[in-house]
Amino acid sequence: RDLSPLANLPLLSALSLRGDRVTDLAPLATLANLTRLAADGNAIVDFAPAARARVHGRRRQLGNFAATAFRAACADESLPAGPRATVDAIRWLTGTDDCRVANQRLLALTTLDLSGQKLTDLAPLAGLPTVRRLSLAGNAVVQVDSLAGLEDLEQLDLSGNRDLAGVAPLAALSALRRLDLTGTGVEDLGPLAELVAQGLIITR
Repeated sequence: RDLSPLANLPLLSALSLRGDRVTDLAPLATLANLTRLAADGNAIVDFAPAARARVHGRRRQLGNFAATAFRAACADESLPAGPRATVDAIRWLTGTDDCRVANQRLLALTTLDLSGQKLTDLAPLAGLPTVRRLSLAGNAVVQVDSLAGLEDLEQLDLSGNRDLAGVAPLAALSALRRLDLTGTGVEDLGPLAELVAQGLIITR
């Protein structure tokens, strides 16, 4: 889809391009007032022309759906025990040992329940483009850096991860509305102050 006509709308502040087969955002570079852009379901590689805007769907481009962190980890025969346990939990959940099929089924899920699996390493979950509700309750997670790219995540349950002490990476999750930290070691919620102001409810 050609976005050139939009270059003549200098007052445009919000724009939805969901599923519009867009590949080039160059015409948006001159839109100084554009602050919000919904771009999921396209084939955009370069988001630089929309640098002024808060972009939703940056990771949900069609080319990203097959090449997930899970797919790469699943195929890695030398994968360490921590991420391997997460991969195995997802394969069990999706009902197959075939990495390609498991990846396809994973990408069809909006709710992912990996509670009580003794997981320690969440790297295979990085960048999942579809998950909105994620339960990691009752595991042994100590850091959540790998969740920072789950931009559509709305609900996250981290309860019972006793050694979890920090949640600063979650500040990037602008869609997050419910967070359960019951039974964790998290004390400093300062990094999430902006999300709380936007409506995030935290249970401790």
